[in-house]
Amino acid sequence: PDNPTHNSTPLVSPTCKHSSTDHSPSHCSKDTPTKPSIGEQVLACWPDDGWYYRGILIKEEYGSWKVQDANDVIETIQRDDIITDQDDADANITVGDPVIALHMSYSHSYAPGRVNGILVDGFHFMVELYDGSQGCLPRHEIYSISEDKYKDSVQFILTQEQAWVVKPVIGRSDIDGLFHQGVVIKKL
Repeated sequence: PDNPTHNSTPLVSPTCKHSSTDHSPSHCSKDTPTKPSIGEQVLACWPDDGWYYRGILIKEEYGSWKVQDANDVIETIQRDDIITDQDDADANITVGDPVIALHMSYSHSYAPGRVNGILVDGFHFMVELYDGSQGCLPRHEIYSISEDKYKDSVQFILTQEQAWVVKPVIGRSDIDGLFHQGVVIKKL
């Protein structure tokens, strides 16, 4: 299943917390990365939930990029909230490092976490995500980020999740399989 807080199914490679109108200093990548190219597949931080999704760069605008996801949703993303394969290519990830990694429960969705171990082959990493999910991921599904980026990303995501409390929703009941109106009582 896809991340329930994002209504788009994402696309390809990995960084975020800015809205398209937020021009504050970035909290997303380690260094100022190289300039990407139109048509390049990237991992971009979506401003509605702070999670990362694959997309394609379609246009540059004043230091930001228009990124299109797999559902043809287009969002303006700050460059520092975008991770290209080139940005991560030379990263040497070690135990304890903060990363953006594929979520084990939500397909096509990436979230902040930490590396807890490296398998003997050196290409698979044990990762624990911000929500406590743990798993073994291949190197191509994790992306190095700075400690500040990690902290800011986790805080933004938790704030967005908490914002759902007391909001009206329509949810599917596991008891009868039907959809009913309701209100979010708490985050589990």
